[in-house]
Amino acid sequence: MLVPPPVLALSPGNLTPVGTAAFAAAAEAAYDGGLRALLLREPALEDGALLRLARQLRAVFRRGEAFLAVHDRVHVALLAEADGVHLGWRSLVVADTHEVSRRAAPEQRIAVSVSTHAGDTRDLYGDADWVLHGPIGDVPDKPVALLPIGFAGLARFAAEHTVPTFALGGLGPGDAEACRAAGARGIAVRRALWQGPAGPRASARALVDAWGAP
Repeated sequence: MLVPPPVLALSPGNLTPVGTAAFAAAAEAAYDGGLRALLLREPALEDGALLRLARQLRAVFRRGEAFLAVHDRVHVALLAEADGVHLGWRSLVVADTHEVSRRAAPEQRIAVSVSTHAGDTRDLYGDADWVLHGPIGDVPDKPVALLPIGFAGLARFAAEHTVPTFALGGLGPGDAEACRAAGARGIAVRRALWQGPAGPRASARALVDAWGAP
C-alpha cells in the first residue's frame, strides 16, 4: 500500500509494558470492527517492549491486508516488518530515513506530521509518501497544545499540497464528511477509538462506516 486505508488509528501514546497486552487485545477488537490501519506511537516503551508489541500487532494487521506503521524508531519498524515509518519533529529527516529504507526495506513508506502553526514547508516533507496534518480540533490531553486550524485550514493545506493528507486532532465519526470535503485522504483518530464508550470494535465500525467507500 502506498498510503494507509482512510481510517488510521494512533495508539494511545502512554502505554507501559504492563499495558501492552490489553492494548493488543483492544487493537484486535478494532481490527474485527473494520480498522485496517494503525500507527504505533509509544515513546515510553523501550525498544524491546515496543518491538514485541509491534510484532503482535503485525500478526493482526497482516501485510497486504492492513497497514502498520511505527513512529520514530526506524530500526523497530524494520524488525517488525512494518509497512511504514512515521516521523515527528525529533525524528530523522525524510531523506535520511529513505536512505535507511532503501538498504533494508525499499517498499517501506514514510509519513511526517506537519503543522501550519510550526511553519512547516514543503522542503521538510516533500519526499514523504503521506502526511498527518492538524490539529483540526481541540486535543485537551496533549502536553503541548496548538490552536486548532479547523476544516478551513485543512482545506487550504490540501489545496496547496499534492501529498496525501490525513486529518488529525480531536476527530471522530461526525467529522469524517467534513474532512473528506476539505480534501483529506483520511482521518487519524485516537480518543474516538480507544476511549469510545462502545468499545474499540464498535467504535472502529462507526469510524469506518462514517468515512464510507474510498
